[in-house]
Amino acid sequence: MVTKQILRTWCTSLSRHTPNVRGKSRLVLALNRLLLPSPESACIVTAEMKLGYRMLVDLRSGTEALAAYTGDYDNEEVASCLRLLEADSVVLDVGANVGFWTVPLALRLAGRGQVLAFEPLPGNSCRLRDNVALNDVGRAVSIHAIGLSDRPDTTEISLREDFAMGSATGNAAIVIDESDRQFRCATIQVDTLDRVFDSLQIPRLDFIKLDIEGHEDKFLAGAVKVLSRFRPILFVEVNAQYYERRGLAVDAVFQSWLDSNRYVCALRTRQGWDLDELRRRRHRIDNVFFLPEERASDLLRVIG
Repeated sequence: MVTKQILRTWCTSLSRHTPNVRGKSRLVLALNRLLLPSPESACIVTAEMKLGYRMLVDLRSGTEALAAYTGDYDNEEVASCLRLLEADSVVLDVGANVGFWTVPLALRLAGRGQVLAFEPLPGNSCRLRDNVALNDVGRAVSIHAIGLSDRPDTTEISLREDFAMGSATGNAAIVIDESDRQFRCATIQVDTLDRVFDSLQIPRLDFIKLDIEGHEDKFLAGAVKVLSRFRPILFVEVNAQYYERRGLAVDAVFQSWLDSNRYVCALRTRQGWDLDELRRRRHRIDNVFFLPEERASDLLRVIG
């Protein structure tokens, strides 16, 4: 036990000072599997994140283990988004998971603004509450244990690779077809943002981070009135493989929404973030900003 702990500490120090070269993540996860502690309760550790916050993570979840060893989780993307927020901004974190975005967003708002975190999976939402408390940002965060979609319903969610070694937390995705049932599944409640918005009792909406494993188009379809009313900035983590499994071309799905709603898209380049059309970047779509076209130029300067 002590030897494994010493080795984990050494591997963590090494991985935090190693560039993100090809194969690094696979090596870190392989070492993590060899060094998993026992009993299982010891797999919950505190990760010191490079952006200055702390997270309780489960080493049995690959996504969380990488964060524990490297201190990284969407660091550049989070930093870009934080530049767009004022101290009193109102933010939605849709697909909040265990709080890797919720916590730094809340820290940026310093108690004056508000983060509304939506996470339907019980294990994730419970750990999310723990991480909000760990970072003392409870005054800025409200947690809603439902998913956001295009209609009120109950649906199944597949507990994917992160759960394979016994973790109660990790990335999960709405079931698309029978292939998803190779994973353990759970039933969750979903609703639309348009239906629940009035009950949230918030006067404004400035920013939405959206990462729901290929269900992002369904969220947009259920948020027409709210998005039209407030014209928030959206940061969307596009999971193209899920759209392809549904027989959809991801660039066409989102470009149609952008054109219909007078938004434009900013994609990452080597120089920073630049406006472009999704149809021209089909094979390189990952994380994207959706910016209201009337403010796009000004916002792009802020993002950098």
